[in-house]
Amino acid sequence: MRSESVEKATLLVMEAIMGEELTQFVGANWGEIIPDRKGYRNGFYTRDLRTTTGQIEDLKVPRAREGEFHTQVFDRYSRYEPQIEEGLTEMFVSGTSTHKVEKVAQTLMGYAGRWCISPFFMGIKRIQRSS
Repeated sequence: MRSESVEKATLLVMEAIMGEELTQFVGANWGEIIPDRKGYRNGFYTRDLRTTTGQIEDLKVPRAREGEFHTQVFDRYSRYEPQIEEGLTEMFVSGTSTHKVEKVAQTLMGYAGRWCISPFFMGIKRIQRSS
């Protein structure tokens, strides 16, 4: 129950921050008519995001009509916070097997599989070889 409350609070705070970011981006509040505004709102899209507080579902991400607005709350195309990726990277670099990392990823992100973990590790291996 507590976790659900924290996740809901996180969702509300993130949506409020992104709404303010969009207001700053377009230069006007919702419905405000001013001559020097830089753009217009265009609704929102929903996405899921795994955070350190848990899974945030149906996060409403606002968008601008021209499509040039990108929130700073999370990285584009990211489905989980960087801390989760850093943890998985540390596990791999320290020699933890792919199978064990898969289990941890399943716990942290709610999904995982070789299709998810293997490309991640292949990228790390390429970086190690080029160093």
